[in-house]
Amino acid sequence: MALTGLGYRRFWVVLLAAAGALSCRPGAGQTGQEAAALADMRNMAQAMDIVALDTTFYVSLENLNDLDSINTIKPYDSIQDQGGVWVMSPNEGFFRPNRVNLATAFLSWKGPYVTYQSDRTQVGTTPYDEGSPLDPWGNPYYLFNPLGLIRGDQGMITLELYGDGFDRYVIVSLGADGEMSVDDLVFNFGGSISGAHLTSLRGDGVSLTSPPGATPTYDVEAGSTVTLRGLNFGAPGPTKSVMFGGTVLTNVISWGTREIDVVVPETLSGTE
Repeated sequence: MALTGLGYRRFWVVLLAAAGALSCRPGAGQTGQEAAALADMRNMAQAMDIVALDTTFYVSLENLNDLDSINTIKPYDSIQDQGGVWVMSPNEGFFRPNRVNLATAFLSWKGPYVTYQSDRTQVGTTPYDEGSPLDPWGNPYYLFNPLGLIRGDQGMITLELYGDGFDRYVIVSLGADGEMSVDDLVFNFGGSISGAHLTSLRGDGVSLTSPPGATPTYDVEAGSTVTLRGLNFGAPGPTKSVMFGGTVLTNVISWGTREIDVVVPETLSGTE
């Protein structure tokens, strides 16, 4: 039996509200291109933190070189393009519901915070955000936080690539092969995200049915073990439970701050 069209926002955890150091890989023996990529990521991470000091917000990587003028060669190199940009408070991790014109905000834009070479930015809207900086292999750098991939062109957090696999803000280069693999370079920065969040469902009986960028929906096989992936679940206790709709799921196998394993009852069916 399958729970078809299961929206993860309705398969939820009831709990009380929960409230860096820089690191990177690989280590010694890195190539010149790897060292250059890590230097790029360090500069962008430092620029992001300066943006937060100036404006209280994080933006997307493609915005770091933006001017506050509307007279730019490429519209997306203006912080006022389309009336403003998608912004997020670093400790929230979600984009605000509307674009913000940082050029006219009370705490305003003082950029550009980095300079991107004209031949080192992405042309077009794929595979990442238009104008994204490119690594030494010609592929975009990607920005993640614990909730997923940060898509500044859409004002969304998605489960593309590494999805919700990181514990902090992270800039990623996919390395020489341009694919998720062991040669990927990862640069951590920023602080943690506050609040409890459910980000994805995983398991042998779970299949993602929504397209990339859409609100995740899943088919879940009744009787299967499901891993609820998220953030700040805290420790289990009498005030906390896992629910599908109005049904409390009692067969919890394990409970951690980022993952909860639970068995979906054979008798459970429907769409939530």
